[in-house]
Amino acid sequence: MTLITLSRQLGSQGSEIAAKVAQTLGLRLIDLATINQAAQKAGVPRIALAELESEGQEGWANQVLKALRTMPSLPSAAPFPGPSQEKQNLCSQGLPR
Repeated sequence: MTLITLSRQLGSQGSEIAAKVAQTLGLRLIDLATINQAAQKAGVPRIALAELESEGQEGWANQVLKALRTMPSLPSAAPFPGPSQEKQNLCSQGLPR
């Protein structure tokens, strides 16, 4: 039995690509809808399917916050030094002509 699995990112047209791959190779496509139909026929409650479908999914904002929490800390930068006394003196005297 031939089995090919595809993973995808949101917006990558993974469902369309999977359908084309299955059609080109002459394979049956088993997607989420097919799995849900089989589970419903087997008597699995819809609420359980909804929970399984959303398991492991996070909103974009939560993914960004999680990434920020796991990033190593950036080294503290020293405050930007002000102009040296020599530069301050030159500026107060005006530019040479």
